[in-house]
Amino acid sequence: MASSLQQEGRYATTTIDRIAAIVAEMTNDRNVGAIAGDTVLDHLGLDSLECIELTVAVEDAFNVDIHCGERISFVTVGCIAHLVDAQLAERLPLAA
Repeated sequence: MASSLQQEGRYATTTIDRIAAIVAEMTNDRNVGAIAGDTVLDHLGLDSLECIELTVAVEDAFNVDIHCGERISFVTVGCIAHLVDAQLAERLPLAA
């Protein structure tokens, strides 16, 4: 399933860009650029099932695990990106 950014010939480069592409695809929003880190999830019109689907899509896209308690803390796209980045940073080897 290609994201809308990929369909336009551009590729998301940041965590927020990638999550914005996932959200845009889920909401059928062609204006991916309007979804930013400060975009409030409640304003996107996602119901509770779609929020779970968003969580699963993000987990699959980034190969991370988002627990129920963490999902409750999601207020903005940036909140999701922060959690993803934190989990990915934990995987990085420590500098010698």
